Amino acid sequence: MLGCNQKTNREPVTNLSEGQVAGALHELQKWRLVSHADTQRGARANRFRHDVEKRFGWNAAKRALMAELLLRGPQTLGELRGRAARMTPLGDLPYMTELMSELQKGEQSMVIELPRQPGRSATRWAHLLCGPIDAAAPDTSAQSISSTDAPATMPAPIEKSDESLHVEVAALRAELAELRVEVRSLRALIQPPGH
Repeated sequence: MLGCNQKTNREPVTNLSEGQVAGALHELQKWRLVSHADTQRGARANRFRHDVEKRFGWNAAKRALMAELLLRGPQTLGELRGRAARMTPLGDLPYMTELMSELQKGEQSMVIELPRQPGRSATRWAHLLCGPIDAAAPDTSAQSISSTDAPATMPAPIEKSDESLHVEVAALRAELAELRVEVRSLRALIQPPGH
């Protein structure tokens, strides 16, 4: 539960209860993605281990890349390489491109390469474990402001310049994309596979 509710390096940040974590673990066990780990004698807590490598035929590098996408949302190959290398040694960018291509072209596509965003030099990759995503949605990772953080102001007057309207529409699209990700995550927690 502490790992799930970590507040740094997470996208989205969650605040799950013990019951929600137990329910998610139960669902993951039904999908054969998690199993009970052997615990030491006298241990007070159950331990679990992931079985995604066996279930999907992943190697440690693919597992690390998927973990980073799940924890932090869409990222470039360079970002993934730097972060996933903490879990397992990774090769150069061409090797990572090959890994992502394998994850994309497998029996079930696990990742998608998103279109390059304006002002960005590289494309980002996102996981598809919560279902299809809107590849055209703007990047929300740098705009994670919750509604409680937004200042309470009156609506702006109608006389806006085209540029300010574009900025406002982009912000609304980003917020909508963030909400869609949250809804998919919630659906994934409450629905077993195939539903």
